[in-house]
Amino acid sequence: MSANKMFSLLDDLLENIPDKFYKNLRNKMTCKVYEKSQTILDCGDSIKYLYYLEKGFARGLDEQGNMIWFCEENEIILFNKFSSVKSRSAYQVIVEKKTIIYRISIQDIFEFADEKFVENLLSACVDASQCFYFCRLFYEN
Repeated sequence: MSANKMFSLLDDLLENIPDKFYKNLRNKMTCKVYEKSQTILDCGDSIKYLYYLEKGFARGLDEQGNMIWFCEENEIILFNKFSSVKSRSAYQVIVEKKTIIYRISIQDIFEFADEKFVENLLSACVDASQCFYFCRLFYEN
């Protein structure tokens, strides 16, 4: 499992993440393989998971079908501002080729970590995902 790569990303986002958090995260993570053009999440779906894209490519589409963002290998897929476990996706997330994704239930994270810590972590993931995507677009053009 490439959990260590995901953990490294999280370490870059927040300081002093306890080892116990990573142990619980590792125990709760599951791996899923998505085939080309498979939908991970639809617009309006409840955001139930934090996704880590190990291998492949995913893109986010708005309600009109316009591509708003994309993710490549070794990235966390979370672009919505997250306010609660009842948050809804503003995007449809589709993979473009065979893709390996690790996911963990956000509800599980809330069960083994302090609420404020989880909110900070999820917010940092969203901010980093958006920043990385827009910086990549800027420097590639």
